[in-house]
Amino acid sequence: GYQAVFVAVGAHESIGLRIPGDDHPGVMPAMKFLNRVHRGEAVDIGKKVCVIGGGNSAIDASRVARRLGCEVTIYYRRTRDEMTGFVEEINGALEEGVNLVLLTAPKKVTSDNGRLLMELQRMELSGYDSSGRRRPIPVPGSEFIEEFDTIISAISEKPRLEFLKDAVELTEWGTMKVIPENLMTSRRGVFAGGDAVRGPATAIEAIADGKVAAESIDNYLKGRDWTVTYKKTRPTEYLEPIEMTDEEIAHFSHVPMPKLSAEQRQGNFREIELGYSPEMAIKEARRCLRCDLDTEQGQAFLEFLRKEKNG
Repeated sequence: GYQAVFVAVGAHESIGLRIPGDDHPGVMPAMKFLNRVHRGEAVDIGKKVCVIGGGNSAIDASRVARRLGCEVTIYYRRTRDEMTGFVEEINGALEEGVNLVLLTAPKKVTSDNGRLLMELQRMELSGYDSSGRRRPIPVPGSEFIEEFDTIISAISEKPRLEFLKDAVELTEWGTMKVIPENLMTSRRGVFAGGDAVRGPATAIEAIADGKVAAESIDNYLKGRDWTVTYKKTRPTEYLEPIEMTDEEIAHFSHVPMPKLSAEQRQGNFREIELGYSPEMAIKEARRCLRCDLDTEQGQAFLEFLRKEKNG
C-alpha cells in the first residue's frame, strides 16, 4: 500500500570469471571470502592463492589472504595505470608482500589429481573501450599454467535483484535503469539509487543519490514536478593565493599517517594506521582549504583576515 518505494540494495554479488571451469569448488568469490573472514568463520584457502581483478575488492581480498599467511598473487589484464583500486591500497598490498602480475588474464580453470590449475594468457593493450580505458587483447601463443590452492574472483560486483522479478527495467549490466533527473525507475513510484543503479561506486555517490531521491519522492507524493536539478555551489569569496617558497611548501605538505610496518601486519588484523601525534594533527589541520567560506563562520573568518591585513 505504499505510494513510493526507494530501492538501495547495493551491489554485493561477485561476478564470475566467465571462463571454462569457473564453477570449480576451488574458485571463491571475493565477497564470499571477505564476508566469511569478517564473520570470524574458519576459512581454509591453503597456502598459495591467486586473486583475479584490479579493483578495491581484489586488493582487499589479497591483503586479507596475506594476513591469513598465504602466498598471494594478483593477476590483472591491464597495466597498473588502469587499475581501479585506490593507489594507497595497492601500495599497501605491495608493501605487505602481495605479488602483482600485470597484462595477464585467466583463460581456463582445470584440475589434475586434486591439483587446481589455472591457464593464463599474456595480454597487450589496444584501443579504448566504453570505460575510457585501453582494451586488453590476448597475445597469441602466450598461454601458461599455474597451480593454486584457491582462486579468488574479484572481477566486479552486481546487485541481487531477483526479488524485483520483472517489476522494473534493468540495464545490460544488471543494474536498475532510472531517470537521471529524479531516479525513478521504469515503474511509477519506484525510485532507486546507489550501487544498485551505478554498479560498484563510492559511498559519497550513493549518499548523493539518497538526497536526490528523497527530494524527488517528496515532490512526487505532493503532486509537484519531481525533477530535481542540483547545481554545484561555490564560495562567494576566495582568499587571495599566497606565494610560498619551496621551504614553505614543504612545511605545509601533507603529513603522512604513521602506520605499522609491513612485518607487523603479518598474521593479524591489527589497525594499520596509528593516528597522528598532537603536533602532527595541528600541522595537518593548518592545511585546511576553508571549504566553509560561504557559511556564517566562514564570513566571520574572512572579516578577521581583513582586519589582520589592514592592521
